[in-house]
Amino acid sequence: MEKLKFYVLELSHNGESHYFIRRYSCNKLMAPRQVLLVRKENTFEHVKDNKVFTLETAIDAFVQGDKVFVLRDKQFAQMTGYYKKEREKADKVLNDIGNLNLVNGFDTLKEHCEQRISYVKKISKIDQSSVNKITFSKVLELKQSRGIDFVVDESSKTISFESDSQLKNVLDLLLDNFLISEVTGEPYRALNKKKDIKTA
Repeated sequence: MEKLKFYVLELSHNGESHYFIRRYSCNKLMAPRQVLLVRKENTFEHVKDNKVFTLETAIDAFVQGDKVFVLRDKQFAQMTGYYKKEREKADKVLNDIGNLNLVNGFDTLKEHCEQRISYVKKISKIDQSSVNKITFSKVLELKQSRGIDFVVDESSKTISFESDSQLKNVLDLLLDNFLISEVTGEPYRALNKKKDIKTA
């Protein structure tokens, strides 16, 4: 039970089966809860246990015949590893980055990203309009001010990498992960960002 990732509930009607799928995390499964059980004598009893398995009213996807209907993209992707939308968006962003002609060995970088779903998800969240704001002069300024380790060729106005750590630095640069706090002025490398939306 501790390895349970999702469950499938089958319901049959007029000889036709329908399958309802719900993601179920280990933390949710093992969380203490109270369950109201119906007994044969039409009385109720509360059962409190940290290993009670319960079905939820919400579902993430359902199967009807040979078709799968996805109701919650994120939950379905976490269950199955099916990240089609994210891969399509990431591919567009990577192509835009490649068109900058900023990174030598870009094909290696692109392949590295495509093989790692964590990077696919991160890249898919990049606003494509922000990619064109990445310029060699800004990259050079970042390297000089922060001492970030990657290779710079000023004659061709390109950057490159010779090690895994340098590759990660280039990826963080393209993901715009190098930030400076507006409060303290301290430099940071962000792991997860949320863009502020100005309100009137």
